[in-house]
Amino acid sequence: MKNNRREKYTKKFLNESLLKSLSEKPISRITVKEICEEEDVNRSTYYVYFTDPFDQLRKLEIEIIMDMAVYIDNITPKNLHNMTKQKQTLKNILEYILQKKRVFQILLPRSYEV
Repeated sequence: MKNNRREKYTKKFLNESLLKSLSEKPISRITVKEICEEEDVNRSTYYVYFTDPFDQLRKLEIEIIMDMAVYIDNITPKNLHNMTKQKQTLKNILEYILQKKRVFQILLPRSYEV
């Protein structure tokens, strides 16, 4: 359990470093070295989780998609006519987006040119 928590924190900090870099330049100009230096993480630790910044970005995007899928899965044909369930689902989606506001602000407008 302790290792799982440490893993989550390490990935979180590495992702924050990636997002900071993405807010300043395209992914093609981001290096593993700068991501690690920003969070004072050893490069060998980085490579336990990611192969490169492109892989890291892909995994971050997948994580967001999986999180959003939980909310979207609540939209079923039987719930389409239930206004209360629709409102709650929409509220949950908007709260998630608000919680991840910085991530969406950085990721959505980017074109990620190589």
